[in-house]
Amino acid sequence: MADFVYNRDFTILEATQWGIDRELARFMSKMTNIKLYPQDGLLEDSYTGLVAYIFRNKVEREIRLALSGTTSGHSLGGGLAAYAALKVSNLSSG
Repeated sequence: MADFVYNRDFTILEATQWGIDRELARFMSKMTNIKLYPQDGLLEDSYTGLVAYIFRNKVEREIRLALSGTTSGHSLGGGLAAYAALKVSNLSSG
């Protein structure tokens, strides 16, 4: 799934239990003002230059965050990556 951010080949997901979690992406976008492309479920943090997809496996009850981006952003220490790590850890503990 890590290469999905680069190739965005949705047919790869069709053969698995994984899907893009657009609902969680919408929530994260709303809470952080990170741009969401709702049709694709793609999150874009213009501050850090990162883009991400949130994947959910409903069978295994697992969430994964696949990140990609450039070094053209201001800082990789905050923004999407930090917020996602916090929210995913809260989801798994609750």
